[in-house]
Amino acid sequence: MDEALSAVLSTYNYIQQPVFFSQDGVISYCNHPAQDLFVHTGDRLTEILGDEAAFLTDLQQDTPTLMPLSLAGNCLQANILRLGGGLLFIFTAENQPEISSQILSSVAQAVRTPLSNLFGVAASLFPTLEELEDPAAQQDVAALERAFYQLLHVTCNLTDLPGVLDGKLRIAREKTEMCEFFHDIYKRTQSLCGNIRIHLSCTLPDKTFCAWIDRQKLSRAIWNLLSNAIKFTPAGGSIRMSLSRTEKSALLRITDNGDGMDPSLLSRVFRQYAKPQQLTDPRCGIGFGLAYVQQIVQLHGGTTVLQAQPDSGTDVILSLPLAQPETKDPELLSPMKNIDYAGGYRHELVELADVLPLEAFKYL
Repeated sequence: MDEALSAVLSTYNYIQQPVFFSQDGVISYCNHPAQDLFVHTGDRLTEILGDEAAFLTDLQQDTPTLMPLSLAGNCLQANILRLGGGLLFIFTAENQPEISSQILSSVAQAVRTPLSNLFGVAASLFPTLEELEDPAAQQDVAALERAFYQLLHVTCNLTDLPGVLDGKLRIAREKTEMCEFFHDIYKRTQSLCGNIRIHLSCTLPDKTFCAWIDRQKLSRAIWNLLSNAIKFTPAGGSIRMSLSRTEKSALLRITDNGDGMDPSLLSRVFRQYAKPQQLTDPRCGIGFGLAYVQQIVQLHGGTTVLQAQPDSGTDVILSLPLAQPETKDPELLSPMKNIDYAGGYRHELVELADVLPLEAFKYL
């Protein structure tokens, strides 16, 4: 390591945030807070990041990168910068919100039943209204359909929110052929993107492969990412879905050419409900989506990497291990895995209801 680089790194000796630096896959510098997290000079980056260390080198050179990590039982956000031919990792702690998960669970249950009853009654009237061939009536039916799916989406979020808050969300994994799984999400989303003039493409590997995943929860995580991409990509833009694999991991990638993100906000996007008060953009939600994505990926033993910058779009990679979990793992035996969280309604409409126009809800 040259003297100029050493001088820059030495400035991190006096801050409380954990910081370490790697060159050629080996940790060559770490400050004392990083050592408290059992990171030491001479450790290999793969010991900390696992298989995800391999694809970090392929990320865009000058784009801010964020990777949530768990070190010594601490949930941290790693801001990754390229410096002197290596990678500099600067960590910030993830603050947990003070909110009652029990109250949220009760609210979700209280809303779900009357919502289903209301829609059941309304649905019986839809065929009659549609037969009138009255454009105004059909528009009203579509608005009612969309409102229902939007409310159902909120209810589903409230149902999972307690588990996200207290870290007790559970998954039920099953062996899944990943190309078919990923392509199914693409096909169900492609026609909906046509309603908003966004081109959605999908790239799959030449050979099929399997991984052990919770199909429902991982699908929901991917649709959360697609919803965000649609929100911030203008008409005429494009979103790319791609699936690939390394020796040990499946890599699921969502890339758009939309508005991107201010680097000052990047370090907070995975923090639960940490939306800055000064944000007035109506496209910004309550912060549940990315927090949910992060936790689902972590429960699979994987890692999330996000790159974004203003006017250059956003790139998110989900890395999931291919290895089969222990057969004694209760996740594989859970009777909950066959319960449809959306109550039988179309998942893609539930998850994308907030970003779709009324035309997507006509004649369902």
